[in-house]
Amino acid sequence: MRRNPIQAPVAHFLLLSGAILLAACDPPRCQGSAPRTIEKFVSPGVPVSCEDNEPFELDSGIVNFTSIRYGELMNCDEGSCLSSRLCAIEDVEDVFLYKVRWFNQDERPVGLLEACPGYQEPANELDTLECGELANGREHPLTQSSKFKEFRKNQLSNVGPFHLCY
Repeated sequence: MRRNPIQAPVAHFLLLSGAILLAACDPPRCQGSAPRTIEKFVSPGVPVSCEDNEPFELDSGIVNFTSIRYGELMNCDEGSCLSSRLCAIEDVEDVFLYKVRWFNQDERPVGLLEACPGYQEPANELDTLECGELANGREHPLTQSSKFKEFRKNQLSNVGPFHLCY
């Protein structure tokens, strides 16, 4: 099958622009574990297709930045599957939402209003269902560390497995 050379730049642009969440455009790493993130935010029975975690050492101990892909895999015939994605921070005490995008109400994160104060449902049903800037994990001490800031920069510039968390 011959591939249209224009498709890759368009998909890459859409990823970087944040217009949609392409969960499997890049080969998923899926080499981590995020059981606390799943337990806190994913409804029972909703499938999880990928888990990643990146550990960071803070004065308070090891803190994991996690990323999960969950829910229905959609549009896989095109070679890239769409699915919901949730990124969180797991510290010793709790799990904090960092960013989430989901595609239907069945995939809405458990405890969304607590984890994303100020979240309001979009007026238009076609608008993106997401919480990022309002998420309670944005204020976590991890986000202020130089190691996390360097990790974020590296993920964005190299389109790493966590790049859709930002």
